[in-house]
Amino acid sequence: QYVQDFLAEHVQRLKFWLNSGAYFYVCGNQAGMGEGVHQTLLHLFGENTLKRLTHEGRYRRDLYWKLSPAPYKARLSKYTKV
Repeated sequence: QYVQDFLAEHVQRLKFWLNSGAYFYVCGNQAGMGEGVHQTLLHLFGENTLKRLTHEGRYRRDLYWKLSPAPYKARLSKYTKV
């Protein structure tokens, strides 16, 4: 089960937590879980709510991009001898 599926199944609990002042911290890979969770939260709570939570510091994302060695090596070879 993916994180975003779990969130969608427990939306009532999430709404209760949000109304009680909860914070959302999303950490992980931007291309996979990070974007999926963000899109699910947008669907469940709407853009205005996520903007407000972000402004209040209650919705934070610490996401990374996982680079495979081959594309990185190709980009690097444009500037240096690899």
